[in-house]
Amino acid sequence: MRGRPGEILFHLGVLALGLLLALLSLRYAPSWDWTRDARNRLDAQSAALLAGLDAPLDLEVYSARNGPLGRRIDALLAPYQRTAPGHVRLRFIDPERHPEMARKAGIRLWGELVIRYRNRTEHLDTLEAAHIRNAVLRLLSRGQRWIVWLRGRGARRLDGPGPTDLGRFAAALRARGYRVQGLGLARHPRIPDNTALFVLAGPTRPLDEAAERALRAYLDRGGALWWLLDPAHTDPLPRLSAQLGLIPLPGTVIDPAAAERGDHNPLMALADYPAHPLTRGLEDPAVFPKAAALSADPPPPWRAVPVVTTGDRAWNETGPLEGRVRPDAPGRGERRGPLSLALAFERPLGEGRQRLLVTGDGDFLANAYLDRGGNRALGLRMTAWLLGEDRLLALPPAPPRQRLKPSPAMALVLGVGGLGVLPLGLALTGLFLRWRRGRE
Repeated sequence: MRGRPGEILFHLGVLALGLLLALLSLRYAPSWDWTRDARNRLDAQSAALLAGLDAPLDLEVYSARNGPLGRRIDALLAPYQRTAPGHVRLRFIDPERHPEMARKAGIRLWGELVIRYRNRTEHLDTLEAAHIRNAVLRLLSRGQRWIVWLRGRGARRLDGPGPTDLGRFAAALRARGYRVQGLGLARHPRIPDNTALFVLAGPTRPLDEAAERALRAYLDRGGALWWLLDPAHTDPLPRLSAQLGLIPLPGTVIDPAAAERGDHNPLMALADYPAHPLTRGLEDPAVFPKAAALSADPPPPWRAVPVVTTGDRAWNETGPLEGRVRPDAPGRGERRGPLSLALAFERPLGEGRQRLLVTGDGDFLANAYLDRGGNRALGLRMTAWLLGEDRLLALPPAPPRQRLKPSPAMALVLGVGGLGVLPLGLALTGLFLRWRRGRE
């Protein structure tokens, strides 16, 4: 009995502490992310995008906030509010209580997300971090940007599924909000005025006079150009090369550094990134298969700088690519590295600057190589630089997903152990315990 008042006070104190914590949980919602790759925290790319907002970003969720779906969506979008509380505004609209608002917004699915920024709108029915990030990217871009590529003349296809086509890269461009369209200059001898970027994806045959005239007119208007060359067809457009002072070096780049990195293809070049806004922050090197080295001496006011180079031990092999090759023919134009794999051209034009990019390889963006090294990130960076979207160049590259890739032996052990040994062990343990209890 003596200790009973103390016990009562103790239990009352525990109850008061529990009530206090419950009240605090209604006002604050602290969270911690202990995962190895921070998958439950706002990724660095999304955080960088939100840091660049100069107007409110409205997130409208068409669902009841207190329902199971609404609570899951609220937990998904809460990091956006915490990261940019002054710019991100979250609002839940229940379609049952406000059907006219859902009808006016064009809502088709329960839980659909509408993102609004500066009178531009994006609808999302798949709520994942990558989809939300790409939608914000599209809203930050200056409206619809048309990327037009040359169709025909042996050029690579941006809508093709083949290993040398660029279909997967075109899909990545569309995911970022760009409009991608092919154009045959033989039938349409003028590049449309709304073209933000024109791509020459490795044409193997010279352009006819009408096509060259259309290309020159486009460049004279200040259009951006991306020219992907290949060693076998290093100069199908000699007039354009002369206009830019572009000099493709003979032969194919050989880079011993690629073999040391684990790539056994002797014709693979490992990219290095000189200091330039286009490649600032890129760490994973891209790989360029069968690349041509480039040199340039542009006439004023053009200025050319290398944005992708090789290492010091690379060279452009002009002899047969068989057996053991070595840099032993300087008389045939062979040079030691570093060699330029991509040149960025700029000149002042009006109140802005005109940008061109020439790469000595088109395979690094092909379907077969797009996900090798930093190829995808480099290609998207090149696109943003050509379009003048310098703000997007500051985005950190997306971190690679941490995936468990067990060896065949480990997969066998896990499969047999999880499906056979572990259930059998549990069954035997249960039988043993039942046998012991029966004996007692």
